[in-house]
Amino acid sequence: MAWTAYLTVPAFLVLAGYSIVDALAEHSVGDLVTSAPAVPAMSLAEGTTLVSGAFILGALMTPDMTRFNRRPSDVVKHTLISVTLGEYLIGLTAVLLAHAPGPPTSSASSPRPPVSWARSCWPPRS
Repeated sequence: MAWTAYLTVPAFLVLAGYSIVDALAEHSVGDLVTSAPAVPAMSLAEGTTLVSGAFILGALMTPDMTRFNRRPSDVVKHTLISVTLGEYLIGLTAVLLAHAPGPPTSSASSPRPPVSWARSCWPPRS
C-alpha cells in the first residue's frame, strides 16, 4: 500500500500548488494584502472556535507527525518548525485566496443559490 502514498501525495501537492498559483496569478500580491475583506468581520465566538479548532487539530496530528523521530529533541524541533512555518504558510495562503476573488458581484437582495454537484448528478438521467 505504500506505493499509493508515493503516487497520490505528490500528485495532490502538485495539484494543490497548481490550483493556488492559478488562482493567484491574476492578482497582485500587494493588492491582495492591502485590499479590504470581502466579508464581514468575525465575531469573538467565531475567532475563538477557529483558534481552538486549530489547537485541537495540532494536538491530534502531532503524534502522527513525530512518531518516527529518534530523539526527544527531534520531536521538539519538528513540532516547532512544522507548526510555526506550516501555520504561517497555510494561513497566508488562505488569506490571499480569500481576497483573490474580490467582492461579490451579485446584489445582496438576490444572492445566487448554491450549486450542489451531487444534486445535479443524482438521480441519474436516462
